[in-house]
Amino acid sequence: MDQIWKTVLAIVGSVGGAGLIIAFVGKWLAQLIADRIIQSKQQQFEKDQAEMRAKFELELEQYRTRAAEYTYVSQLQFETEFKVYQSLFQSLYEFGTSTSVLFPIYDEVPEDAEEKKKLYIERYTRFCDAYNEFSSVLEKNAPFIPIHLYDSFVAIRQQANDISCMYPDIRINPDERLAKDYHQITRENYTKSREFRDNLATIKVDVRDYLGTLRIQN
Repeated sequence: MDQIWKTVLAIVGSVGGAGLIIAFVGKWLAQLIADRIIQSKQQQFEKDQAEMRAKFELELEQYRTRAAEYTYVSQLQFETEFKVYQSLFQSLYEFGTSTSVLFPIYDEVPEDAEEKKKLYIERYTRFCDAYNEFSSVLEKNAPFIPIHLYDSFVAIRQQANDISCMYPDIRINPDERLAKDYHQITRENYTKSREFRDNLATIKVDVRDYLGTLRIQN
């Protein structure tokens, strides 16, 4: 801007301050200043526009990312899946409880041998009934369960089977000659039972997270 004024003053000085030249130079100067202002505003406008475009594209990409995490289903499908998991977890509760009491770390049992055996038979019968009920509900609803969740339910069922398979031999009809082996298996089942409970907690979270991704189509 200083250079512009120097140029103007030089022109005015060279013509002796003639009014016509001053008017011309004034008009030229005003136009020059206006052009500079317009150019500056244009640059700021383009900068603001670029920032707005970048912000919009970022928000659009974030929306696409969130949308990709959702699964859109019909109202009927959502209600069907909800009922499936409701029935699964109703049977899973009894199944999980009956499995956990087979080999508890701390246990209270009658001192009388016959009463103790009766208690062990009741526990095993309860477990078998719960195991069969859970298996029935799981397999009947298998087509409506995503494969990764179905596999998790199957894995839990297999864990329970591993825990229970030696129960009749260890608790109901033990062979005293195998007492040492039974003791070792029992200790291993303490660990398996803890892992079983941990996996039960995990699958609850997994199903809750999955249901959270479902969106009903309008």
